Amino acid sequence: MKWQWRRDLIPGYKRKKYEMKLPEFKLPALNIVTRLNLGFSTVIVLLLVMSGIGYWSLQSVGSLNNHMVKNELAKKRILELWFSGITNNSYRALTVLRTTDPQERNDLLEKIGNSDKGNTDLRNQLDALPKSPEEQELFASVDKKRALYNENRA
Repeated sequence: MKWQWRRDLIPGYKRKKYEMKLPEFKLPALNIVTRLNLGFSTVIVLLLVMSGIGYWSLQSVGSLNNHMVKNELAKKRILELWFSGITNNSYRALTVLRTTDPQERNDLLEKIGNSDKGNTDLRNQLDALPKSPEEQELFASVDKKRALYNENRA
């Protein structure tokens, strides 16, 4: 008989009242083919469960990526274009104040007007995208300042 490392086989060991003796699990007397089929089918079931979880996780990552590309990156790109248009207009406005040549001043004012139309189109594109409440508050404050700028410019 093989030596088994169990407490109850140690000479002089007395089991405590709260200790439970766990039952031993023995496979019934099945032939080797049945046991191999049982083990292989268990591995296949585990593989299918893990594949399903992986597919579900990839679907959720894909939907988050789609949301980010369609909404957040689109907002970022439009905001960068809007910012560059505003920056260019500010440089042109400063140049208009410094120039004395009427032809150059008219050209710059025409470029400012065209750029302002492009900025308005970009702002309309931003309005079409979904916004959080914080973004709506920021855009409301920008609209107030922009209306004040347009009043003073005219």
